[in-house]
Parts: sequence; structure tokens; C-alpha cells
Amino acid sequence: MISACSTVKVLPTSTPVPFTNTSTVTLFPNSPIPPTKTPIPPTLTKTPLPTNTSIPTLTPTRTPIVLTINHSAVCFTGPGSNYPIRTILSVGDQAVMAGRDNGNDWWWIEKSGVDSGCWINESFASFKGDSTVLPIFTPEPTSYIVPTATFDQKGLKFYMIALNTGGSIGCGDSLTWFYSGIPNKNAPAENALAALNALFNIKTETYAGFNNPIYTSNMQAQSISLDPSTGVAIVHLSGTFVKPRDLCEKARMRAQIWTTILQFEAIKDANIWIGNKLLGDLLAIDDR
Repeated sequence: MISACSTVKVLPTSTPVPFTNTSTVTLFPNSPIPPTKTPIPPTLTKTPLPTNTSIPTLTPTRTPIVLTINHSAVCFTGPGSNYPIRTILSVGDQAVMAGRDNGNDWWWIEKSGVDSGCWINESFASFKGDSTVLPIFTPEPTSYIVPTATFDQKGLKFYMIALNTGGSIGCGDSLTWFYSGIPNKNAPAENALAALNALFNIKTETYAGFNNPIYTSNMQAQSISLDPSTGVAIVHLSGTFVKPRDLCEKARMRAQIWTTILQFEAIKDANIWIGNKLLGDLLAIDDR
């Protein structure tokens, strides 16, 4: 039996709190939350566009111009026979043309066995090609004395001897030529007469450093007639002829005189008379 004074205490009914789904749950309220790193977008590097570069022009390689020696010739250290001799070139020798002078009548050539190259005159060689494409070389001034005060690099030539140069003249000698300063009149016989007298008028044993074996003789060319059908010139000399000392000097004198006459294309051979004797007989190398 329940007593009237008894009190029954009823506990209140707790209302359940609904669970809310949050994105962040703090497990440790006193710990700092690390900052959220915002991603940095990548930097776009601009690749520069290629510039408008011109296409290089290919320069065609120039075909070397090969020169062929037509007869024995002296090759000098400069474009002129007043320069020192570098070497002697023989008939058939070949070399590459590497340069030229302003007048385009001296060529700088490079040849196997010839140190530093050398200069040769156009009269002694031939080639195929255009020599004007070659560069112009300016040589150093020569300390050698120019043969005459009126030295003229054109016209008629006369010849001297370059001793002991390994050539085919005399006894291992070579011919070298000089301009006389006398203009070419395009008359072979008249030209030969003038060139020969230019040679005979040199009365010294040496000329610009080269040997002149006929200096002891006192000769003068009086007349020259040419047969155009045969190319044979008949030459008459006056004066005195001094006999050479030996066979070497005979050969040098013969080369000196005949080459001076035969420099003209129309003259193929020469019969040279001094008085009533043929100079060829006096200079025959088999005459003991």
C-alpha cells in the first residue's frame, strides 16, 4: 500500500540531440589548426618564336686554275725580274695559280716543293680559266736595284743568265728576261733587231745581279730579214766577237742571243752572221 505522503520523483526525459555531419571535427580543441595551403597554378613559360633567320648562301668552291709551264722559266719572289729568284720551273711543270698582280701579267703560284710560292710572268706559261677571279696580291717592295732608270715593264725583252739555279741552260743555269722599254711595233724583223741591240748595248758582266756572258764582245745588229713562209730570220751582225772561255759559256751565250730573237712568234729559227762566219758555228758546243 502506498502512503499518501510518499513522493515519486520522475526524472525528465532527455531529448536526443540529432548528430550533425560537420566537415571538421576538432579532436584537440587547444591545438592550432594548420593553415590550408592554396595551390599555386603553374607559371606558363612562353617559348620564343624563332626569328626570321635568313638561309645561308652556299658559296660554290672555285675550281683551282692549273698553270702549265711552256718553257724553262725563273720564278721570282715578287712580280718582276728585279726580285730575287726563288726557283726554276721546267717545261711541263704544273702549279696552282693563287693570285695575280694589278696588271694581270704576273701570277703568284703554289707548287709542291716550292716554299711560300713564287711569281711567274704570263709569257712563260698557259692555263685554262679566268685569271681575273684570282685575288690581287701586293708584294713587299724589293730592295733590288731596278735595271735602268727608265725600266719599262712592257714591250720587247732581252735575256740574261741566272747562274747555278738548276736550269737547263749552260751548266745548270737558267734564262731570265728583262723588258727593254722599247715598244712592240708588231713587225717581227724590226722588233728582233731592236731587242738584239738592246742586249748588245749592255757592256757589263752582270745586269741587275744576273750574268751577261756576251759583254766582252762588241757586236751590233745591222739588219734582219724574215722569210714568212719558213719563219727563218737572216741576221747580220757587225763588230767583234770574243771567243767564249768554255762550253758552259758557249751555251749561255747561244741561249741568250737566240732566245732574244725567237721571242717573236713569227720567227721560228735564225741564221746569224758576223762577217763571213755563222755565229752558230762559233758557238757550237761540240767544237773543241
